[in-house]
Amino acid sequence: MNFHIRPATLDDLDLLMEFRDLSVHERHPDADMANAVTTESRGWIADHMRDGTFLAYFAVTEAGEIAATAGLWLVDWLPGMSSTTRMRGYIFNVYTRMPFRRMGLATLLTEHCLAVCRERGVQVVALNASELGRAVYEKLGFESSGTEMRLSL
Repeated sequence: MNFHIRPATLDDLDLLMEFRDLSVHERHPDADMANAVTTESRGWIADHMRDGTFLAYFAVTEAGEIAATAGLWLVDWLPGMSSTTRMRGYIFNVYTRMPFRRMGLATLLTEHCLAVCRERGVQVVALNASELGRAVYEKLGFESSGTEMRLSL
């Protein structure tokens, strides 16, 4: 089966939210929390699409069916030892619908996001991988940093 990649627009917001909802519910057993995440994500995604810092892409079948999606957040970041540029990429919302899994779509979309980053001079790209996705990202060269620390207030 052949696929092409098309960028998402604000007109696709409902479809992006559908994919986000599927992804969040699949990864998090707490349905109330998953619903809250999806609800709160809508405004963030719309705002960042408007200002050009969130880009999203769909893998589309020849028949026009949306099979998978991935998002790329371009983050203004303080230059440091890992990157002297002000921009970092953060890939998220990578999700493939069940009938299209194991066809390389997560790889295809992630590679597309990486190409966009290269075109824009982004030197560092990060993501959080699910257990299902970890092998995909490792094959693309992503490594676990193990340096992030968090405090929830």
